[in-house]
Amino acid sequence: MFILNIKYINIINIMDFKELLFINYDKTDEEYYNIHKKLNFSNHAIINHDFIMYIRYLKAGMHYSILNLFNSILSTTKAFYQKKDVLIFFKLVKSVNIIKRFVQRKYKTNTSLTVANELNLNLINIQSSYDIVNITCNKTIYRFSINELVKIFSMSLYNVSSAYYLYNVPQIPKNPYTNIPFTLKNLVNIYIRINDYYCKNNKQMPIFLIHFKESIFDYNKYFTKYHLFLLNKSIINYTECLTTTEFKSEFNDMVKSSPIIGDIYCEKCYNKLSTQKILFFSNSIRLYIMNSNFITEYGGYEREFIRVAIELGLIYDKAHVKKHRLRLRVRRTKER
Repeated sequence: MFILNIKYINIINIMDFKELLFINYDKTDEEYYNIHKKLNFSNHAIINHDFIMYIRYLKAGMHYSILNLFNSILSTTKAFYQKKDVLIFFKLVKSVNIIKRFVQRKYKTNTSLTVANELNLNLINIQSSYDIVNITCNKTIYRFSINELVKIFSMSLYNVSSAYYLYNVPQIPKNPYTNIPFTLKNLVNIYIRINDYYCKNNKQMPIFLIHFKESIFDYNKYFTKYHLFLLNKSIINYTECLTTTEFKSEFNDMVKSSPIIGDIYCEKCYNKLSTQKILFFSNSIRLYIMNSNFITEYGGYEREFIRVAIELGLIYDKAHVKKHRLRLRVRRTKER
């Protein structure tokens, strides 16, 4: 018997634990059910079941499944779990992690610190451990400042570039020194350290990191849930980066696409407008692009165009267009 000095748990059957570690993880659900009946780590059947599933996920490297399991236990959606049951489960998990750390230290391989500078090549101030995060990749430790990591994740999860709209491919946060995506372990460690940093400085955690954590650090879940928001941000960046010629091209496409705008639009008068006034229609173009992709949650481009045109005094009727034609005829007559 293996004695643990943990509240609520006095004894863990080490033979059951050993058998659990050597289970073949290709078994069917029915075979797992039989295993659950034989192995006993807690008198609470559901705790026993969830702990065995945790070991199964741990051995199989199914880290996202572990996070989903933890999330369901901590949330109110998990039935038959009282507060003390949650404590029992996580103290079982803690005992496993203690054993894991012992084994890892015994067979630990040497790692080297190769990067101690910020991305702008300034030396990182390491006076406060809250200001830095160490990331291990390929037996090498990379050191980042908190501000650097927030910027890296902001560019991928919040202030996305126009590439998200143009190519419909999300940019996953990567280690800038290796161009390798952060592992789940890295993501959890980064979130904890950033959270500690903001709590220490009495600042609010960036909302996109909170949403990413609520998505259990799963990029697919995050980008699926916040696709419209990110697409909107990407299109805003796209319109802001357009040249004057490209902007006018998008503007003309928008006008030609709508009979409603065509009825109040005068090409000659709009061509006389300064570039600054034309830029007032940026939001209309953004909504036009969104509507062209069958996204109407942010409003319609025609209504936005009319609103801006009224504010600028650029609403024209058919009689106005006839005046241009009449003036043209008068000029031709005089020339003759």
